[in-house]
Amino acid sequence: MAALKRREHRADVLPLMALMLLFVTLALLVIAFGARSYQKVLDQQESSYALRASLSYVTGKLRALDSADALTLSQTSEGAPLLSLTEEIDGSFYTTYIYCRDGALCELFTAAGNEFSAQAGIELVDLAAFEARLEGGLLFLRAESLQGQEESCSVALRSLQEVTLHD
Repeated sequence: MAALKRREHRADVLPLMALMLLFVTLALLVIAFGARSYQKVLDQQESSYALRASLSYVTGKLRALDSADALTLSQTSEGAPLLSLTEEIDGSFYTTYIYCRDGALCELFTAAGNEFSAQAGIELVDLAAFEARLEGGLLFLRAESLQGQEESCSVALRSLQEVTLHD
């Protein structure tokens, strides 16, 4: 009689164990899918931040150095847009070059007159593309993230009539 009760007890536990195993498996799947979704959201936020930060940085530089003969829009030897911003500091002239190279927005600060070298600049933020063009009295900026998102803005400069374009 005691052996019969033990078998009945074991038979009652098996469906509960199977149900518990199913619950644990489903819980782990939900956690895995949630983690993947969360990572995608983080990647999108990082990409959006890189775009906004790059355009905000360039816009801030342009506005800070907005004076006659300060801005030159040209191209690097690879054909990428090159913004050259010249400023005077303690009687000496310096040029800040802003351009996109190898998937990053870069900046090179050097004494005016020094030859531009794209490899010498420091990487500011990861970008797939950066575009700057003068159109209709505005300087248009466009940035594209490595994930394919795009942001753009336009900047109206006081010294716009002084902007020189070089090919």
